[in-house]
Amino acid sequence: MNKRWGHTGVFLFISSLFLYHQGFSQVLFRQAAGNSIVVSGTSTLHDWTLTSTDVKISATLQLTEDNQPTELQSLSVVVPTKSLKSGHTAMDRNTYSTIDADRNPTIEFKLLSATISNSVIQCTGQLTVGGTTKKINLDTMFKIDSRQNISCKGSIKMKMTDFNIDPPSFMFGTVTTGDEITITFQVNLASQNHS
Repeated sequence: MNKRWGHTGVFLFISSLFLYHQGFSQVLFRQAAGNSIVVSGTSTLHDWTLTSTDVKISATLQLTEDNQPTELQSLSVVVPTKSLKSGHTAMDRNTYSTIDADRNPTIEFKLLSATISNSVIQCTGQLTVGGTTKKINLDTMFKIDSRQNISCKGSIKMKMTDFNIDPPSFMFGTVTTGDEITITFQVNLASQNHS
């Protein structure tokens, strides 16, 4: 290979990489106000919900110059188990006992991989509930404004028994809950570049 051509080729390659990365920025996001995680299910008596507004989130995204996400590089979500509330003390106590909340004080999601298409982020990650970790797939709709604030929402269905959790019963076993639950979330993230 011609040495002069080789040096020129290396220079052009490095220059193209520099110009390519100029148009992108890596931005750290954390939770803003207005977040909620809702767990809903059924029972032989009535439907039920548990809600938490205590959601801790850290995410890193790659954005274009016009604030469009091109890559979700990291994501961590932590919800204190006992922050889930139904509005009924007896049900809350039963829920915490079922999950063994004293030994498993948090519910956590950690990202493994993600793809972004239009206004949807398709995530694969590890969800830990009650001390059991499983890989799940999760689709998230998102919007981003000019100040790099992101709002996300989505839902996922799963079974309690997938996490080695026996569906709880109430009133000496006369009321039983269904195995399937739905987790619905509304998450707002604020860019740390504008904090």
